[in-house]
Amino acid sequence: MVKMHKLTKGGQTIYPATIYDAVVNPKTRKSLTSELSEIDARISGKKEYSVGKNIINPSNLTDGYYLWQDGSLKQLSSYCVTVYISIEGNTQYHISKTGVGGAYHVIFDDNLKVLTAIKDGTVITPENAAYIRLSISKSQLGAAQMELGDVATSYEPFTDNYDNEQKFVRLETQMAADKTELETQMADKKSVSLGKNLFNKLTVKNGYYIDASGNLKTNSTLSLSHYIKVNPNTSYYIQNTNTGGASNVWFDKEFNAIEEAAKSGVTTSPSNAAYIRLSISTAVIDNAMFFEGGTATPYESYTENYDNEQRFAKQEKEINNTNATLDTLQSQMPKVVVGKNLFDPDKAGNGFLRQNGTIANSTTYVTSDYIAVEGERMITAHPLALGPIYFSQYDSDKTFITSTQNKQTLTITLESNTAYVRATFLASNYKTEGQIEYGSTATEYEPFHYVISEESLPEGIGSGTTQDEVKQIINEEVFPAKLVLPSSLYFKANRQNNLYYKQAIKCSCHDNFDFSVSNATLKVFDRQLSGVPVAASVFNNKLTLRKFGKLLQELQIKFNILANPSSHKTVKILDSGDSISDLGGWQVELKNLLEEDNVTVEYIGTMINRTKTTGSSYAEDIWGEVQSGGNMSFITEPKGAAKILTVSGITELPVTGYPGTSYLDGNSISWVVRGFRLTAGSDGKYSGKLKLGKFSSDPNYGDGTEDDTSGTGNFPSGGTITKTQSANGNTLAGDATITYTSADDARYNPFWNPSTDELDFKYYFDYWGFDAPDIFILQWGYNEVKSYEDVNSESVQTARLRAKQIIDKFHNQYPDTKFVFGLEVYGAELMTFSGASNNNNSPKKYSVLSFAEEIISLFEGNDDTGNPYSDYVTLVPVYAMMDNIYGYGSLSEKSLCDLYGATTTVLQNGRDGVHPSYDSGGLREIGRAYEPVVLAIINL
Repeated sequence: MVKMHKLTKGGQTIYPATIYDAVVNPKTRKSLTSELSEIDARISGKKEYSVGKNIINPSNLTDGYYLWQDGSLKQLSSYCVTVYISIEGNTQYHISKTGVGGAYHVIFDDNLKVLTAIKDGTVITPENAAYIRLSISKSQLGAAQMELGDVATSYEPFTDNYDNEQKFVRLETQMAADKTELETQMADKKSVSLGKNLFNKLTVKNGYYIDASGNLKTNSTLSLSHYIKVNPNTSYYIQNTNTGGASNVWFDKEFNAIEEAAKSGVTTSPSNAAYIRLSISTAVIDNAMFFEGGTATPYESYTENYDNEQRFAKQEKEINNTNATLDTLQSQMPKVVVGKNLFDPDKAGNGFLRQNGTIANSTTYVTSDYIAVEGERMITAHPLALGPIYFSQYDSDKTFITSTQNKQTLTITLESNTAYVRATFLASNYKTEGQIEYGSTATEYEPFHYVISEESLPEGIGSGTTQDEVKQIINEEVFPAKLVLPSSLYFKANRQNNLYYKQAIKCSCHDNFDFSVSNATLKVFDRQLSGVPVAASVFNNKLTLRKFGKLLQELQIKFNILANPSSHKTVKILDSGDSISDLGGWQVELKNLLEEDNVTVEYIGTMINRTKTTGSSYAEDIWGEVQSGGNMSFITEPKGAAKILTVSGITELPVTGYPGTSYLDGNSISWVVRGFRLTAGSDGKYSGKLKLGKFSSDPNYGDGTEDDTSGTGNFPSGGTITKTQSANGNTLAGDATITYTSADDARYNPFWNPSTDELDFKYYFDYWGFDAPDIFILQWGYNEVKSYEDVNSESVQTARLRAKQIIDKFHNQYPDTKFVFGLEVYGAELMTFSGASNNNNSPKKYSVLSFAEEIISLFEGNDDTGNPYSDYVTLVPVYAMMDNIYGYGSLSEKSLCDLYGATTTVLQNGRDGVHPSYDSGGLREIGRAYEPVVLAIINL
């Protein structure tokens, strides 16, 4: 669904919404969905006196949908849904031969509120029933019947009274036009940028065309386009439509037909054109094009920039969150106000004030600028220039109110509407003596300056507070800052190591701090510790953070420098994480590094990383269990239905990482490959187990949501699955068809036992036949939190509970396995521009460090048995061990100013600012972060 922002529903602002939920008609203030439903109901209602025995009208249906229990529409090409059919309350009806299957018929009250959902058979309608909508299999349209009574009688087609029908034809036509306009408004809300071909074959109305007047006609060999937006007085080209005797027609913004367009080739839109509809031969629909221009071109499919739109929407949301946080921060900052002396001599000018508030020229005197004051307060000015010279008051528009002749020291009470005053001083002493102040007494001269308002200072600051104490309180209350790092860090001897300490400073502001260490094995540079330790060692290192010379934090951390093991080792590793793990790059680097250290790595898992989006080809033995876009709920929740097939004869392995190869089952339901464990035979073909998950919505399977597993027993127990287009629009690797002989129930979460309906790691290892791992690496964090969230936020606390649940459960079942928890990177920290793209992910830094702070606090404490988690859990601050400037790839960027068009600068973030690059080093540096930790564990 396309996400919209700041929309109105039920009198409240909601965010986000779907275009089919809360797009609001600006005239009626009703949602478009509500209006469409009401229009349908009113259209159907006008026929209540004209129908025969069968009240199902097969010519008035919504094609390609069925109804769910809550009355919502679900897409499925083999179904259709009636409009709202008027019925009587507390009345017996019989519904037969609709082929409803797993779909539903739904009864509504007069306000179109759902009353109940039913299947075929006899029903007594609720007393307040007013309408019904029916789900009908299109194969049953010639047999479906709804009639009064409690038995099914012989089928009769829908009939109506023509004369009565004509009475309402004008109203019905107008309502249909209103509905079409509203539907178009809904479609327009996507506001996506389109490719060259403006014709979208997925939105055509099959079996219809229009004549030269724009009237709808039926023909089974033709298809009719949706209203395609056009510009007036513009040349367009119609290509490969085979319109024949049908017509293409221009429409104005009110959807009135203007005139017929060309049947093919060049056609120019009229001056009042807003849309065009095309009549197209269904046989050539895959080659049809409509585009701006004057000559034929090679075929291009209809495309829209939806993914980018969503990324920008996400960034917009983060920017809004950032702005809200900055507003909060600004409200917490001390407010600066003018000190005791309100007169700023630097803004004074030559001349003196007359009685009417105007200025006379003179170099002997100077007159102040307009000085902002509070009306009705007493004010004293001194020493003023004497003579026929005046002190003047003005209102908020700086209009003169009144004057008072000067005295050397003048004290007056200001008028109620006074907003500004002006005063005249001698040019000889105004800079050293001139003063205007509130009160009835002239006090000692004080130069004009700004001070911090005492009322705006954080609690604890008041009279008598010293300057250093003010700095400390501001640092602690307004700009709190701390290093977020675990108590032990791990580095590798005889190669370069880096700790990017600035990336570990949690602060609501972005500022510089002074940083120092007590042991310089790794030396301090501008933003990192860096160095090449020459030997294995363990030492305590005191990390110190200061601001304005004031100590903010001292952190004692154990530095563990690891060397290669003395003999060959083998280690089994299971890894789990989000898209950064799905890329597979850090696992490749870790494996390569450990092999150089004389350690053999055996990865465990059903998901295999091969050629990924970085353009790098990885070895085919990088396994794991990952979920792009996911968080730790991928492990702690079932995440919907899955099937594990017993397969044979596979020649080309499918893709298991995002987006995964998609297959249709025997019921034409789409599934995504989520893992496999296959063995190659002597003929080179694979056999074994293959897992499918993430099925599409269907009434016989469930609604497709992650928690719905209803109806998946209808999955064929044997047969074939057929490859189809994947989520990214491509057809990915994998055999065109795969044969299977059985299908086991499973869950999308690989560790969820479908029999006991609980998290069960033993089920996973037993089912797939894996040995328990020596090390379980979990790398999570980025998707656990939103922008600018503190440790007490719901997201952070939920993530903390998930992490504890995973570690506790796994440790209980496999106490010998050690855990490595990778606290994930938070995205590129700098802001750069590439074309119109603003890649700024720094708002996630504060949140990810809040998450890290809670995870460190949790796993540096004791488990529920009273034993230290540190006995079996090691923390790796990945966010501080990968360069957030260079780890995302380089970007050649030129100045946005046209004066510097030839100037280019290499910055960071050649990808998206979230996913580090393998080739540029980011993913490889993550692999380096884990290497010494693995060495420390296997040397225990």
